[in-house]
Amino acid sequence: MSHADHLTSDQLCRALNMRDLTDPAQGEHAVQVLLDSVVSALQTEWRSTVRYVRTTPVVPVRENYDRLGYDPGDVTRDRRYTRYISSTVMLRSHTSAELPTALEDYAGQADVDELIVTPGLVYRRDAVDRSHVGEPHQSISGASAILRTPTTAT
Repeated sequence: MSHADHLTSDQLCRALNMRDLTDPAQGEHAVQVLLDSVVSALQTEWRSTVRYVRTTPVVPVRENYDRLGYDPGDVTRDRRYTRYISSTVMLRSHTSAELPTALEDYAGQADVDELIVTPGLVYRRDAVDRSHVGEPHQSISGASAILRTPTTAT
């Protein structure tokens, strides 16, 4: 991967200054009402606790692709779709990138029934609209996982 495949400082700055409409800390927005409604419905249906995970959108490539089982040759890794900062760091292309690390927090725990919610911005390049190639694009994505461990009888 050459330096031409990486974001410039200006592109990175613009991307990181985009407002995350899911984040109440960045001001109220109707998207938050929708997110809260979905999370509340899932929590009620599954009778689980809820854990929100919000981390930086700058992630290691390993977290965004490798740990989630993406093949090194998958087209999604192509510069056309991924906003690389360097050969090892990128702007996440999906919030599922937060799940492997979040799930590590449960190692060794039993009797867990929790909904993990990872709302936030994701960054992709638009391969169809050539007028925007190299410019930041914003998608709002959400990933969730329900973590259930069996209850052990004592």
